Amino acid sequence: MQIKLKSKVSLKIRNFNLRQLACSLFREAASGQNQFLEVPFILNVLVFPTIFLFSLTGLCSAGSGVLISVMGKVEVISGGKTALAKSGRTLASGDLIKSLGGTAILVLASGKTQTIKDSQEYRLSEVSGGKIIGLGARLASALSEAKKERKGPFVRGMVRAGNGFKILYPSNSSILPGQLKFDWIGRENKVEAKIEVKSVDSNFNDSFSPNLDSETIIWPETGSKIVPGQRYYWKVSGMNLESMEESPSKLKWFRILTPNEVDELKKELQQIASIKNIQPADKNLLKAALFYSFRLDHKVLDLLRPTQKLGQLGESGSEILVAVKKRMEGV
Repeated sequence: MQIKLKSKVSLKIRNFNLRQLACSLFREAASGQNQFLEVPFILNVLVFPTIFLFSLTGLCSAGSGVLISVMGKVEVISGGKTALAKSGRTLASGDLIKSLGGTAILVLASGKTQTIKDSQEYRLSEVSGGKIIGLGARLASALSEAKKERKGPFVRGMVRAGNGFKILYPSNSSILPGQLKFDWIGRENKVEAKIEVKSVDSNFNDSFSPNLDSETIIWPETGSKIVPGQRYYWKVSGMNLESMEESPSKLKWFRILTPNEVDELKKELQQIASIKNIQPADKNLLKAALFYSFRLDHKVLDLLRPTQKLGQLGESGSEILVAVKKRMEGV
């Protein structure tokens, strides 16, 4: 086998372009199209050992994007196959979007938007798509992950549920700083409730007895410090006055976003807010996908449940909602 260094620092093995293979396999792994491929395998086996002069974003710089809004009839031609366009579909360089009287809006990987309407056609290219970075890539990844999460196995909580308490918040979700509170179903007929919080990473182990008459139960100021970025597990237990039996809840986890994560989230929310000419339901889908990528699952529910009640959720929104509910029930 001969390896020659070509112009533009592209490696070829005889007539075979390894650069194209690595990018192609990376996209398949990232989109979930090939269940036998994982992104770390592509990076470690193909990309890093052979194309060490490129960063990953520079290597796979072909255009990509996500359809965020489809109204009316629009087609996507990809790999020689034609299908009706749907909101949430990820697109790759070379894909053709055709308006058949309908309107489609896509977010390119660079974060820019493109509208196709009035029988127009639009083909994604390296120039139009840009590098696989930014909001477009995050949305594509979140939608792909939600689809796999929805189809994957369901993992039950690590502690058996009692007959009384059911945790509502936080339930297997990241949360924003300043939003840590504890809520559950089953306070009635219970006394001397106790909230226990543990962390495997830092050997954190603390508890307190809340005032059940309080509308909002928060972590006490005298309690141990809860550090952003670490995962904590919690449960609530109490005595049932009728049965005189203790009824612990399932164990659930929460994690507070770090300051850097909060800054990144704010920037991308501003980017979504700047997108014009899309329906509120489609903008909520973008926000939900963004929150999903940060595991802010309670915020995903707050956004998508009203849209679901209005019958405007769509396939991608439904997949995210189902995936979130599944994640919040497991551990």
